[in-house]
Amino acid sequence: MTRIAVGGFLHETNTFAPTKASYDDFVHGGGWPSMALGKDVLTVMRNINVGLAGFVAAAEAEGWELVPTISAAASPSAHVTEDAYERIAKVMVDGIKTAGSIDAVYLGSRFTIRVVENNPQQDRRTLYVQEAAPGEFHIFSGKVVSAVKAARIVCEKIAKSG
Repeated sequence: MTRIAVGGFLHETNTFAPTKASYDDFVHGGGWPSMALGKDVLTVMRNINVGLAGFVAAAEAEGWELVPTISAAASPSAHVTEDAYERIAKVMVDGIKTAGSIDAVYLGSRFTIRVVENNPQQDRRTLYVQEAAPGEFHIFSGKVVSAVKAARIVCEKIAKSG
């Protein structure tokens, strides 16, 4: 059975906003679902307009086993604090490292993370899908449209590789 580690990290950065997105902002979610860890990610990320929810639905329809890491989102604000970025990214990376044998990784996002406070010149909002090794995909999608496109690309690549 195909096993895929999944997670999500969502934030729309508005560099003109007066407040930064702290770790607590991601814990509570604001207008987004609150932070979810492990199996709770698969409960929270359903029937909402984000790439991870679409990928979860598509992967389950294919019968793939999902290994959830974290989903975190915060309302639009200024830069994401370095503390928030590093703590959430660590949970994702550690979840992937401890997932055991996996065939792919899908980390869905939306406008994520445009600017982190310690590196304000770098826009991290991209679409990136690369097959690193047979059956291993590295994905980053920055907008809903590209998240859906990334999910579709990965589903096609996995289906082709059998």
